[in-house]
Amino acid sequence: MTDRLRINNVTVAGNPAAGRTLVFAHGFGSDQRFWRYITPDFERDWRIVLYDLTGCGGSDIKTFSRLQYGRLEGHAQDLIDICDELGASRVSVVSHSISAMTSALAFLQRPALFEKFVWIGATPCLCNHRDYVGGFEKAQLDAIYEAISVDFFGWLRGAAPMAMKNPDRPELAAEYTQCVAAMRPDIALPLARMTFQMDLRHKMNRVNLPVLVLQPADDDFVPLAVGEFLLKHLPQAKLSVIPSEGHFPQLSHPQAVLGAMAGFV
Repeated sequence: MTDRLRINNVTVAGNPAAGRTLVFAHGFGSDQRFWRYITPDFERDWRIVLYDLTGCGGSDIKTFSRLQYGRLEGHAQDLIDICDELGASRVSVVSHSISAMTSALAFLQRPALFEKFVWIGATPCLCNHRDYVGGFEKAQLDAIYEAISVDFFGWLRGAAPMAMKNPDRPELAAEYTQCVAAMRPDIALPLARMTFQMDLRHKMNRVNLPVLVLQPADDDFVPLAVGEFLLKHLPQAKLSVIPSEGHFPQLSHPQAVLGAMAGFV
């Protein structure tokens, strides 16, 4: 195993003889286990690649650098390096949340590497700007940074149920809480700042490959207006609103996600 594959805890599954590679990239604070209800449907026809973002899950946190991984570009380079070290071509990426923008930057750097994207709960910008509805006011985001700095675990106890929703299934929020809590607070803060401060709206019209935007119908973190923005600004986008609640439909409503992906991937 090469160093990059080890650092990002890369898992390769599915059909090794398949001519296509399907990469699954998780969002802030989660890890590759959050795809466990989705990947089995693709194992016959695809080589499946899963990994943990640097600083999350089973990645080697000793390699985390604020300078490198406090920016989306650092994570985009990891995605490219993983594909290169596996000798992958004709790559499609299923991304959740922040990793959608990571895949966008990776495409802009190496367009020939990628074929299709599926973006789940994706947003180019979480902050409201005049006529753009991102979901959060700047003051709210500043309060989040402060809360993480002062009391990371206290912030997490409130944020995880809000992100996951589905209050009748508390085990979902508990799993996300446990996953984020395993992060070091000094790593969580720069990753949170990266997530909430990004603004890639101006780059969306350059992502000119097929993109399926899967928008949860009830998501407190990414409102429907964001999905509509992506549909308008991505050259080859299709928007599918998933009948689900919460920011993690791949975990809470996997059949709805698979149904929406059918015929695209």
